[in-house]
Amino acid sequence: MTTKDEAPAEAKPAAQKSSEEPEDGATEESQEPGEGSADKDAPPKPTWLAALELMEHIPADLFSHGGATFGGGLVAGAQHGVSGGKVDGDVVQGPKVVVQAMGALGGSDALGMPVRGASGEVPRPLLDRLADVFQEGKAFPAALDRLRASRFVVLRGASGTGRETAALMLLRRVGATPIRRLAHDIGPSGIRDQLTSSCGYVLCDLDISRTRGLHLQLLYELLEVLESRRARLVITTNESAALPDEYHVDWVAPEPNAVLRAHLATGLRDLGTTEEELAKLEELRPVADFLAGDHRPREAAGFGALLAAHHRGEADLSELEHFGAAAVEQRVRDWLTHADTRLYDKAFLIALATFDQAPYPIAAELGDELYLLLHRRAHPGLVAEIPLFRPSVAERLALAHAREREASELTAWGAVRHKAVEFKDEETARLLLSEIWLAHPSTRPPLVRWLRQLADDGRPLVRARAASTAARLAVGDLPSAMALLVEPWANAREFQRRLAAANALAVAQLTGIPAVPHILHEWCVDSDGHPHRRWTAIRAYALLGSALAKEGLRDVATVAKSEPTEPELEQLVETAELLLVQDPPAGLATFARWLDAEAELRSLALAAFLSAADRGSQGADRLDASNSTPRALEWWRAGTETSRAALVSLWRAALSSDLDTSEAALDVMGAWALSVERSPEAEQALGDLLRALAMSDADSRRLGHLLRTLGDGTPPPVAVRLLGILQTRRSS
Repeated sequence: MTTKDEAPAEAKPAAQKSSEEPEDGATEESQEPGEGSADKDAPPKPTWLAALELMEHIPADLFSHGGATFGGGLVAGAQHGVSGGKVDGDVVQGPKVVVQAMGALGGSDALGMPVRGASGEVPRPLLDRLADVFQEGKAFPAALDRLRASRFVVLRGASGTGRETAALMLLRRVGATPIRRLAHDIGPSGIRDQLTSSCGYVLCDLDISRTRGLHLQLLYELLEVLESRRARLVITTNESAALPDEYHVDWVAPEPNAVLRAHLATGLRDLGTTEEELAKLEELRPVADFLAGDHRPREAAGFGALLAAHHRGEADLSELEHFGAAAVEQRVRDWLTHADTRLYDKAFLIALATFDQAPYPIAAELGDELYLLLHRRAHPGLVAEIPLFRPSVAERLALAHAREREASELTAWGAVRHKAVEFKDEETARLLLSEIWLAHPSTRPPLVRWLRQLADDGRPLVRARAASTAARLAVGDLPSAMALLVEPWANAREFQRRLAAANALAVAQLTGIPAVPHILHEWCVDSDGHPHRRWTAIRAYALLGSALAKEGLRDVATVAKSEPTEPELEQLVETAELLLVQDPPAGLATFARWLDAEAELRSLALAAFLSAADRGSQGADRLDASNSTPRALEWWRAGTETSRAALVSLWRAALSSDLDTSEAALDVMGAWALSVERSPEAEQALGDLLRALAMSDADSRRLGHLLRTLGDGTPPPVAVRLLGILQTRRSS
């Protein structure tokens, strides 16, 4: 007999390899890029722009306001810092609360009393216990009327909403006992042969959309057999199942607070607890926090039982406080371990964990790609088939405890509105990725291949999520994440893959992995055999800015003195610039020292300084009269005597350097003069700086010529005023 993942509609024996799946052992370089692939050989984007994309597309739960920033502060707009407290270690601090269901049958979908398992008679004691705590919900009366009228009803709804327990209670209410459970894999055409006696039958999780069953002719035959046997049948199925209206009811879960109250009251019945006492228990803060979350009936049942135990003195308050987090952990484990969750759905859940808070189509599309890889790993002799038009978005989000919300995404064409999907509990994505990586290592080969494909994608969002997911996996198992993902990316010839490694290490550092500084330093000073790692490390330092500014400046100097390649030299300038911008006092002092060091460091200091000086305070590519005050002029206004002295040294060195550097310095100074036109405070600061720079007649003449030649023949008024300041300095 085939498993659910081997069912004919999902997979078939492979006469030849699927064209969508590469041969085992094939490297990424041997595969043709897909339509969404990026140009991996293209030159990398400027670091500040790449940092903007990384910040824009990383899940929001990795950030909180007020902390460190990517890109050394050159990124325009809101700045965010990473909150490491939610990504390192176990989510449950304190006692572990195990969410368990009671009863003799396996599974997890009932109101604390699971009903999944092998076919056979449902024990009467279990039915009695279920009846004692069962809450009907608003769809129950309609379903009961259907069952009484026609001996048959289908409960159509999401998994985990208590529909199986409701099916048992429907049969019990109409007196259809004993109740026999039918195995869900018999298929619709096999149901009729199982209805052999006058009793109640329940068939849970019938996958109608896959088997294309329960057409009208089959329904008529079932009704005829049920009538002749004096039997009754309740079937549960998914939300997207196509059924005639007269034979199904859309099931809705009972309210969690009602389920909680029922289990609490039952657990305290022998104590004679009054309604007032129950109400007081429900006013406890952990109870309110639990009910504010997204919990299914089974979890509400477990919490109600634990609350009763707390009132009995058998559980302390901390267990109540951490129950919700433990419930999410258990939910994640159930998703990945229960056979009733199809491999196709598991792939979507993993993709949603990677693309939490991103557009649904991306999670669905790339979840399909992951499914192909997982299926090939699980069933190498079968070709997977993707269901193109099922299931519904609502059903998939219900399975994932997720929701849609309005959001915007920054693109090359501006902000674009879209519908984002996110887990209702913000810890779910982290827990799911950790669980798949640590508890199910057999999935690593397809997961690694999938993440490598994401890193090559043409969409910035997808590439950023590949990097942030690698960083999250590294939290639990750094050696494996480095060996399987980060190091191969860092060693790659293509810039695109090296960018993925740099992004992953930057996120990993900000999420609290202590080994990242050592990794970056090692790659900078010892990259023998791996020439591309040094470029990757320099890029990561640029992204991290002040988080590792001291270490970054140290290693930048080391690389600058070791005959860097042209791409490394370009990245060194960007990195040094961003480290200067992120920590101006330390950066200015370091750059001033480099002026008296080796020629390579002097050149690097001047190039990085002029690049920083050529930007406005919001990361503009080039200053003009409409820009805000130059960033480096703000350093002068707010600087100490030491930092001002360093600024003067850097400007004097740039203005008196070789022809190319001095011309670039004059261009920047001219742009500064135009930019302070509308700010008297900035104009005064620039005048003070010019006086400090005009230490000789040659200096004054050079700066005076610059001011007189600004504009189209006639110097603008601001240049005339600044020229007057220079002349005053010269005459004195």
